[in-house]
Amino acid sequence: MQVVDQREAARLPFRSRYPSAKLVAWLLSEAGLLRFGEPLRVLDVTYGQGVFWDALKGRVLVAGFDIKRLGWVVRPRCFFEAPAWAWRYRVDEVEACLGGGPGLIAVDPPWEECAKGNGCRGREPGARYHYRVSRAVGRPQLILEAAASAALHWSARLLVHYKERWVPEGFAVVVEAYWKPFLPNVDKYGYRNWWGVLAPRGWPPWWASGEFPWLFLSGVKWG
Repeated sequence: MQVVDQREAARLPFRSRYPSAKLVAWLLSEAGLLRFGEPLRVLDVTYGQGVFWDALKGRVLVAGFDIKRLGWVVRPRCFFEAPAWAWRYRVDEVEACLGGGPGLIAVDPPWEECAKGNGCRGREPGARYHYRVSRAVGRPQLILEAAASAALHWSARLLVHYKERWVPEGFAVVVEAYWKPFLPNVDKYGYRNWWGVLAPRGWPPWWASGEFPWLFLSGVKWG
């Protein structure tokens, strides 16, 4: 398990001003998902502004789901204004958008079950409070489970960002890291900031396809 300082993301060979985008690119490279000449097809069920994909423009095709449109940093190939669990009703549209089934499902749910103006009563609102998260939309666990079910449906890998380590039954960790934010957020969140790439158990090794990932990035270590 690696503990990653945000400031160290600047050393990674990806172009983005967002540390999280560089970390996502590094995780996917370490997981063997980035290949020459073949964009990775992605279903992001909590698309937000699309910051995750800023370092991978032209290297991923992304279909996004979210319950409202935000100011996009990266425009998705297609967007569905719907909650995470609604993917199961749009399977054909997702596959038509991406030219096939996604090879990666991404999820970054709100970290709190309350939201600003929705029963927080002075507690720290969720990181994505502007969504007005409610039971009708889905609590974090429901959103995570919706993403995991999509990964199982398409036999895809699963990229998770959450406040704590979350590995659902039937999945194995491929690569993971804890994010160490800038001060003073370290005191606020500590290391409750987990990233992981998971695979359904029984997933074949990346080399079984005969296609090779960006080997020049493997072995990048954090100071």
